[in-house]
Amino acid sequence: PYTLKSMLESKAISLGGLDWSVAGVGRGFSNALGTGYKSNRIELEGYSYDNLYSYAELLKQQLEDNSNERVKEVEITSGGWGSNALNEYYLDFSQEQLAMANVSQNQLYGYLKNQVYSGNIGSIVKDHELQQVKLVSDNYQKFNVWDLKNTPISINNKQYKLNKLASIDKRKTGNTIQKNNQQYRLTVAYDFLGTKPLAKKVRERNVEDLKTKLPIGYRILEQSYRGWNKKDSKQYYYLFVVIFIIFFICAILLESLKQPFAIISMIPLSFIGVFLTFYLFDFNFDQGGYASFILLCGISVNSALFIINDYNNLKRQYPKRNTQELYFKAFNYKIIPVLLTIVSTIVGLIPFIWSGQNEAFWFSFAVGSIGGLLFSLIGIFFYLPMFSVKKQILLL
Repeated sequence: PYTLKSMLESKAISLGGLDWSVAGVGRGFSNALGTGYKSNRIELEGYSYDNLYSYAELLKQQLEDNSNERVKEVEITSGGWGSNALNEYYLDFSQEQLAMANVSQNQLYGYLKNQVYSGNIGSIVKDHELQQVKLVSDNYQKFNVWDLKNTPISINNKQYKLNKLASIDKRKTGNTIQKNNQQYRLTVAYDFLGTKPLAKKVRERNVEDLKTKLPIGYRILEQSYRGWNKKDSKQYYYLFVVIFIIFFICAILLESLKQPFAIISMIPLSFIGVFLTFYLFDFNFDQGGYASFILLCGISVNSALFIINDYNNLKRQYPKRNTQELYFKAFNYKIIPVLLTIVSTIVGLIPFIWSGQNEAFWFSFAVGSIGGLLFSLIGIFFYLPMFSVKKQILLL
């Protein structure tokens, strides 16, 4: 079987013009350029379906003309990764050529009807039975697209070739008509031969070119995916929800509204470290960087909470002692566990940096977290004592 499979693969490679797949034993083989679904998609929305479809066809032609043949198998669909659309042959008439040949579209349709006609024309009684009479062309189920393109067409005792009057091509049809916010939606999907950054550049250029041609009531946009999108501002609002929950819990634990502000202020300080890390070293910010924000919300608050909570306990035990001395006493008690927590976290994240930026999530998560943790030390050593004992210093 393996020898036969190798022979079939060699034969498939030597034959061009078709997509071949060989499966059965071992790893499957395919020479198809496509991936089974269209990896690049552009959405169009508008209030008129017919006009929207014409703009989708314009975008399709634009992609094919301006991509140096890198764009393949462009389809106009109703959206979604799967498609229930059927195929049809579409005749595109050349009005100028038809006028010069003095041929109408109805005459050309009449010729096609005669070649493929099959239908009932009546009924007769034969042998005491009612039987249907059916008229069938002698070319029925024999006449194909190749014949249409290459066989001379006889109209008004004259011979014509189809390419002199019209063109025919195969395309998708039967899209489900979808509406979103009272607007029709169509998706132009295609495969791109090239790297992902180049595909993005070509996609954005074509989107900007078509934007200038769209009237009011229509818009074009790149399809949003279920994956992470750093331009989506909604996800960053969740960080404020996390901060509010932390403030609420700290206010209950510390029985204060001022001290929780000192604790949650450590969060934006650690975020500064994340921003500086990605900016100074020119790292790519992805969902790992966003996840580092969530991690820092917990660890930076935990470090400050250790010190402030111990500081409050000492004030209750020694109410007449100097608050500065009590704070630094609590600081000395808890700074070692805080440093060990930060250092152990940093050491645990170092292995994720070894693979470099090839890691789509873990590298950015590690460098963002390390940068934020290191910068949080500045807040612990300088900002937190200034905020916590500011009032007592002024009294002195």
